[in-house]
Amino acid sequence: MTSYKVLQYDRWSELKKDITRDICGSDSFPYNRYAFRGHSNADWKLMATFDRKYGGLPFDERQKLENLLIEDFKELCITWDGKEKFQNYSQIQLRTVGQHYGLPTRLLDWSFSLYIAAFFAFAYMDDTSKYVAIWILDKEHEVWNAGYGVTIETAKVEENDRQRYQYGIFTLNKSPLKTIEDYMETCAKEHSVDGALYKIILPIQEQKIVLSDLEMMGINAFNLFRGMEGCAKAAVLREFMK
Repeated sequence: MTSYKVLQYDRWSELKKDITRDICGSDSFPYNRYAFRGHSNADWKLMATFDRKYGGLPFDERQKLENLLIEDFKELCITWDGKEKFQNYSQIQLRTVGQHYGLPTRLLDWSFSLYIAAFFAFAYMDDTSKYVAIWILDKEHEVWNAGYGVTIETAKVEENDRQRYQYGIFTLNKSPLKTIEDYMETCAKEHSVDGALYKIILPIQEQKIVLSDLEMMGINAFNLFRGMEGCAKAAVLREFMK
């Protein structure tokens, strides 16, 4: 028994038809209430890069290391860029910039768009799994708060254009636990977690159907990444889809 609800669909068309009823009992998702994250392997955990890399350290050492990484990143950005704006950035803003450029943080990327999350689930397949996952969280649920350990963050910075292209927000895990799943299990012992988190599972055989559908919506690598990186990723997917 998990502390989140798992829904499995055999077809992409089935998901599109039933998902809003299954999650919130209506014909559409309430505006900007739910956030979505795609995993190309349904077995992957909701674990940030920092915890994947340094999760073996005791929690107090992880806290110290995370703060040191952020301070070092800030100092180096000021040295390289010469802009005082980095001096005034909040810890959250520094995390979002740093993560965008490869700094390990305890942030996880989410999107306000189910379909953008579906793109990331299906566009870059993991051959070791037969299923992908789309995670859904209700950002208004009480479980997401600083007192418990995981918060929803919406900070934006000009250096991270991709966040705007992908309608991005973040979860920040400041709890001693390494995964959101473990956090949910712990919260469930003392608080109601019903409706806070869902895991949607789909078979990888739906890949070309999904990506073709998303292309018709303008959801593709070219638009989500932009620039030369977007061109390169889009070229690879274009040939795959032929």
